[in-house]
Amino acid sequence: MGIKKIISDIIYYGLFVLVFILSIPHTLGIRNIAFYLILILAIYIFFKQKLYTLLYDFKKKLKPVIILYTLLTIWILIGIFFADNKSYVISEIKGQWFVPLLYFLLGLFIYTISIAQNSFFSKHNILFIICFALFIHVLYIDLYAFHYYIDHHIILRRFGGLEGTPDRANMLTNMLLALLAAEIIYRFKKGQQMLKVNNFILFAMLALTILSSVVEAMRNGSVAIVFIATTGIFFMLYKNHTIKKSYKIMLSVFIVLFLSAPLLYNLKTDPRWQTLIQTIPIALDTKNNLYWLDGKKYPMPKLKNGKPVNDSNYSRIAWFKVGFMYSLKHPLGIGYQRNSFGYAMQKLYGKHARSTSHSGLIDWLIGMGYPGIILWVSIVLLLFKLIIDSFKSNYSYFSIASFFILTGSMSRFIVDPILRDHMFLTFMLLLGVLISGMLMDNEKNNLS
Repeated sequence: MGIKKIISDIIYYGLFVLVFILSIPHTLGIRNIAFYLILILAIYIFFKQKLYTLLYDFKKKLKPVIILYTLLTIWILIGIFFADNKSYVISEIKGQWFVPLLYFLLGLFIYTISIAQNSFFSKHNILFIICFALFIHVLYIDLYAFHYYIDHHIILRRFGGLEGTPDRANMLTNMLLALLAAEIIYRFKKGQQMLKVNNFILFAMLALTILSSVVEAMRNGSVAIVFIATTGIFFMLYKNHTIKKSYKIMLSVFIVLFLSAPLLYNLKTDPRWQTLIQTIPIALDTKNNLYWLDGKKYPMPKLKNGKPVNDSNYSRIAWFKVGFMYSLKHPLGIGYQRNSFGYAMQKLYGKHARSTSHSGLIDWLIGMGYPGIILWVSIVLLLFKLIIDSFKSNYSYFSIASFFILTGSMSRFIVDPILRDHMFLTFMLLLGVLISGMLMDNEKNNLS
């Protein structure tokens, strides 16, 4: 038992360290040590406890997804031949495609061994340690913002916390919100707990998570929260005939208003919303307005009232259009790389061209081409079908959380480059835990 306890503690606390530091800059060494150590130990326990049948069950249920993912991987490897920077593309495939796959497998192995007979730790502890690691980031942002308000009497905006930038911080905030919202819905639907905290602590964590989103002030993140609110209402009230219609309406309004606070605050305080519509036709005119290409060389376009356009509004739209038009000329892609847009633009216009599209979809579309995007969308749609079927069959916590994580990440993927670096790793790790949990919940012989 001594060795088992040591292995258990290493995996358990190693997972906490990994999730906590994954998004913090300059922690690559610690991250890799924690990741590979717990991956090796998790695989060792998996085979030591002879859980091969579970692996076979996963393979059977995920067979269409596995086939498409394999085809996509093959296509990405074929893309090396289309690239004129082959050595760089090869290194990108290793770090930006195969490593995230290992993170997914880690999540799968960790959850599987947590629910097996004679397990070292429970599935409840796995989810708690993940939520706790994410919550520390949220709490730091809230406490820092509170301290800033005390000193300056101003509400802090666009603060990035330990991650350094608000977009990265907001990604973690929304992931935690998805897990907490799924827990609330699960308790409401089934009267059971997955996270071992009482209702007061759960709602306190939810409120602090909402507050951190307000401080981060990310437009796309605020919209994602409203989406969680509206779909969450559906999950809560689905086939629930015991609640009166009037109560359902009151509950729905309360949830939407509560979770819409970050968006309402953002709409009021972020001037970018006010000029967004006016900026669209200006940004789409990429031939006459070249600020998108080189902000130092070309002047910033102006609105009809003579004021300059907002840089973020203008640039995102222009880059999306330019990237899309480039992809039509290179439908097979130019080789998988995290910043394919930047490489393409600098190849066409020189080293001073803007280096990012701020859209994961555009980066992947240029990198892996239309065949790759079609395969990826097919994978996501198949996962959605599995998730919806799982929810209909047993109202699984994991199906609800998987839905929130997948929809949030895929919608954000269109307007933010989130499927890269540590953000992609975090997404794949959580998805591995949640998908394996969902599949295990569907098993009649699920060992809890």
